[in-house]
Amino acid sequence: MTTRILKLLVVFVLSVFLYNCGSSHNVIHDGKVYEVKGNEFYQAGVDVTESLSEEKRSNIKETLSERLKQDAEFEAKQKELEKQQKEQEKIQKQAEKQQKELEKRQEAIEKAQKEKDDARKAMVKASNKLKKEQRKYDRLLEKGKLSPNDIEKWEEKLEKLKAEKAEAEEKFNTL
Repeated sequence: MTTRILKLLVVFVLSVFLYNCGSSHNVIHDGKVYEVKGNEFYQAGVDVTESLSEEKRSNIKETLSERLKQDAEFEAKQKELEKQQKEQEKIQKQAEKQQKELEKRQEAIEKAQKEKDDARKAMVKASNKLKKEQRKYDRLLEKGKLSPNDIEKWEEKLEKLKAEKAEAEEKFNTL
């Protein structure tokens, strides 16, 4: 936010400066405003070159030269600030990009962990279901309550549960 304000301030100052200077240069010397165009001096739009002493003209030109030098230094510093600001923005964009990449990696890790947890839960569930059904089958078989057809159905059911457990274990082990 402050960089935007700084940019606007700089643009404003430069535009005011350029508006005031144009192709001629205004100089304040001894409390009077002179407009310098080449080697001619104007005051309030009137040519006063001949009425000024050589020393005064030299002083006005020296004042103008000093101001132009300061303006050039200011402009150079301004360009350096803009360059540094662009570099800072570039660094900030890179940091934001890295942050997004880190967030994506974190999401991927969390997703992989969730898949592994889900696979583990499915494996435990399949294992528990197989054990429960195996105990039930063994109990019914011991009591003699199963017919040959029932035994065949139970064995098919247990084989199916074993296959589900093996599939769940394989999925868990591959993650």
